[in-house]
Amino acid sequence: MVQRVFGFSSLSVARDQMPPDILDYPTSKDIVAQEGSNVSLSCAATGVPEPTITWKREGEKSVTSVENSGITSHDGPMLHIVNIQRHNAGSYHCIASNGVPPTVSKRIIVTVNFPPIVRLPSRQYHAELGGRVVLVCHSEAQPNSINYWMKGKGEIILQGGTYEKVLEDHVFKVTMQIVIRLEKASDFGVYKCVAKNSLGTTEESVKVYRKTSKSKPTENQIVQHSNYLGPGTFIKNYTENKINEILLTASAASSGVGNPSISGEKGFLLLLILLPLIGALDDALDAL
Repeated sequence: MVQRVFGFSSLSVARDQMPPDILDYPTSKDIVAQEGSNVSLSCAATGVPEPTITWKREGEKSVTSVENSGITSHDGPMLHIVNIQRHNAGSYHCIASNGVPPTVSKRIIVTVNFPPIVRLPSRQYHAELGGRVVLVCHSEAQPNSINYWMKGKGEIILQGGTYEKVLEDHVFKVTMQIVIRLEKASDFGVYKCVAKNSLGTTEESVKVYRKTSKSKPTENQIVQHSNYLGPGTFIKNYTENKINEILLTASAASSGVGNPSISGEKGFLLLLILLPLIGALDDALDAL
């Protein structure tokens, strides 16, 4: 193709264009790494013009060992992860593009092995004799772990409970629940959730406490409650003053003094009725 520009001529030769293609070698394959190690992923591609390589993870997760770094992509044929952690496990995509469609990508799965971790929603349970408690335990591990409950120092509990295992982000996550029926005193105490794989064993303990029913208030507690309105001596003195006032009123009534509406005979009868009641009340006050 001949072009003339400002009196000069130049020859423009169109070069072939090729879409990108990712090579199986030396591009990395799926790998398994130990937690804490350094990992390098490589991606090689051909095409005209030369493709650019970008690394990304599924779910826009961080491509560094820092979980919340905010770095969700990396440009270049090599991706280095220093001190890889369990949250770095998952799928990585190397994407090759050069402006010539289509853009191509390859998925590389990274598995990170680590010893189990155990988490307990609660470390203390309280129940009465004859009741029951539901113990819950969560664990994560890679490779897969063996999980079980223990009573005390070494008694493995083989029966009862539920066991749920899921594989999420290339990590085995287990939830165990077990119902403990507290039929005797020895059913209370320490229980252990144990998770074990080829890299180690992890256990966490919970304790079941015996809860006693509330006891009846003692005599001292009753007296203390009844003294809420004031000391007992105050109540006693106050009541004795009232008794003396009643006696004086009844005596005056029997003599017909002080209240003309009450005859002497009626006052005398009133005094006879009040005397036994006052005596009983006085005895009760002496008991205080």
